[in-house]
Amino acid sequence: MTPMVTAATGNENVSFARDIAPVLATACFGCHVNAQNARGNLNMTTFDRMLRGGDSGTLFIAKQPMNSLIIARLKGEGGETQMPMGKAPLSDAVIAKFEEWIAEGAAYDGPNPNMDVVRVAALSKAANSTHEELTADRKALALDNWNLGMAGTKPDQ
Repeated sequence: MTPMVTAATGNENVSFARDIAPVLATACFGCHVNAQNARGNLNMTTFDRMLRGGDSGTLFIAKQPMNSLIIARLKGEGGETQMPMGKAPLSDAVIAKFEEWIAEGAAYDGPNPNMDVVRVAALSKAANSTHEELTADRKALALDNWNLGMAGTKPDQ
């Protein structure tokens, strides 16, 4: 049985857009998010696609984190490779956020369940950040981009 989108009530402690989508956008990018060929046919590019699961089955069961595949994979349980593959494991605190989100019903609070999780995360960050925080992020991104093309050269600021 494929899970359905459950809209957030606003009473949840964990927000998909604020807490879960940013982790998916970074930790799962390239293999399951915006991947040409999603590993295990598990495409997590959008919330709607996450609901479809992959070759190993449904990704999560609302209100049942202990029976949810994503939790087992993040913890490296069941004899399977711990996710994210080839990257540092997620912290216990981050995995606990996933568990709490599922325990609360795995509600979706983004604009549209067919929107790319990278965009969902970016919109949530923009809505919940101060002008100063966003400016610092833009400055860091500009410096990263400068270093891609002009490595070793100090930019004028």
